[in-house]
Amino acid sequence: MPRPPDCLLGLLRGTPSQRGCTLFLISFNFMCLVSVMIYWHIAGEPGSPAQLSNLPVDIPCPHLEPPRRPSGTPPPGNIFFLETSDRTNPNFLFMCSVESAARLSDAARLALMWKFGGIYLDTDFIVLKNLGNLTNTLGTQSRYVLNGAFLAFERHHEFVALCMRDFVAHYNGWIWGHQGPQLLTRVFKKWCSIRSLGESHACRGVRALPCEAFYPIPWQDWKKYFEEISPEELPRLLNATYAVHVWNKKSQGTRLEATSRALLAQLHSRYCPTTHEAMKMYL
Repeated sequence: MPRPPDCLLGLLRGTPSQRGCTLFLISFNFMCLVSVMIYWHIAGEPGSPAQLSNLPVDIPCPHLEPPRRPSGTPPPGNIFFLETSDRTNPNFLFMCSVESAARLSDAARLALMWKFGGIYLDTDFIVLKNLGNLTNTLGTQSRYVLNGAFLAFERHHEFVALCMRDFVAHYNGWIWGHQGPQLLTRVFKKWCSIRSLGESHACRGVRALPCEAFYPIPWQDWKKYFEEISPEELPRLLNATYAVHVWNKKSQGTRLEATSRALLAQLHSRYCPTTHEAMKMYL
C-alpha cells in the first residue's frame, strides 16, 4: 500500500488548527475532482467532437426551416417574425436560443430594414400613436445609448448599410448588446461625427428621438409598469410617447391583475382592448 507523504502526515499530527486546515484542503480538492468527473460524465470528456468548440459563436445551431404556407393562402406582405427553437437541451437553449437568437434578431432586423424598409418593432411594444409619419428614425434608450427595438427607415438607406458593415467588421458575441444597441450607437456617432449623443439628435437625414418617444420608463425601473397609477396621470406620463417598450425580458413571469390600476394593465385596457378582454378571463 502506498505510504502517505511525510508532509501530509506531519500536518495531520500538528495542532488542531493545522489538522482542520489540512482536512478542509483535502475535502475541497476531493469535491473539485468529483465535480469535474460529474461534468465529464454529463457533457463528455474533453477532446470529444461535441467539446471541440467552446465559444458561443462556434456552437453548431441547427438550420430551422420556415413553416410551409398552405396552398391558396395569400402572402402575408412585409411582416416578419423570428422564433427560437422549442428544443429544451440546456446547452442549446443557452447558446442557440438565447445568445445566438439575440444576435440573429439583431442581424435580421438590419437586413430586413435595408432590403424592404418600413418599421420594425420588438413584440413587447404597446403602440399608442400612428407611426406612419416616422422615417429614418430610431429611439434613444438613455443619454449614452440608442436602442433598436424600434426602427423606421427607407429601403436601402445608407445608415442601415453602415450598420450591417459594422455588424461584421466589429462582431463580438461575448458582450451583450454589442451587436444591437451599442452597434447603433457607434454607427450613429460616426454618421453624425460626434463623440456623445448629447451633441446631436439628428443629422444627415437620420434622427434619434428622445427617451420619452419609446422608452419612457428605463429598463432598470421596469417594475413601475406593475405599480398603480391614476387614470388622470397616465396621459401626462405618456404625452410624448409613440409606443411603450415594456421590457418583457425583465418583466416576464411577473404577476399582473388585468383589472387593476397598474400602469401596464391600463395600457392594455386602452390600447389593446381585444387582448385585454381575453386577459381578464385568465389573469
